[in-house]
Amino acid sequence: MCPRNNNFGSDRPVVLNDAIRLVEQLVDRKGRIEFKPRHPADVLATWADISKAERLLGWRPGINFETGLSRLVDWYRQNREWAKEISTR
Repeated sequence: MCPRNNNFGSDRPVVLNDAIRLVEQLVDRKGRIEFKPRHPADVLATWADISKAERLLGWRPGINFETGLSRLVDWYRQNREWAKEISTR
């Protein structure tokens, strides 16, 4: 069995704009979004191939993206004081 706190991914793609809208809903704020031309190195679609983890470990995602993102927002709210010091630039 895999450890409880893992991050293998999912075989279900997530559209970035949908993820942004979900974050906006969860934090009850609108994001400042800048649309720019697509970079040549950007891929049009990507998602994890979890078949090996499923085959060797019997692992499947235990929660969906929406639940995981909601838990992340909750975690950040609980840890805001020290998490705000983490540089994201």
